[in-house]
Amino acid sequence: MTLKIENEMRKQIAKFLPTAMRKALASYKRFIKNKGYAGIENFRRDHDACKLALSHIKLLIELAQWADLMPAEDQNDVLAKLIEEGRRQVDEYESKISTADER
Repeated sequence: MTLKIENEMRKQIAKFLPTAMRKALASYKRFIKNKGYAGIENFRRDHDACKLALSHIKLLIELAQWADLMPAEDQNDVLAKLIEEGRRQVDEYESKISTADER
């Protein structure tokens, strides 16, 4: 891949990433808010849906890292806030799962 193409890809990713992250987080939060576990058959489906949504969020964060778009920790911009929110949601979910696995 040439440097020119790679730089153009980074620009396109920088433009696309905040919207994609916003949509992924909103979708995940909406799903969590509206779902109650109504029986074991729904639990697995809902659990799988949450894992899929969080995998999407993780991939968007990895894409930001690849494209060197990771904001500085003290930076107060939209992407920084979205990445932090994404990490928080992933960590929160993984913490709940590991706690449930210990039981």
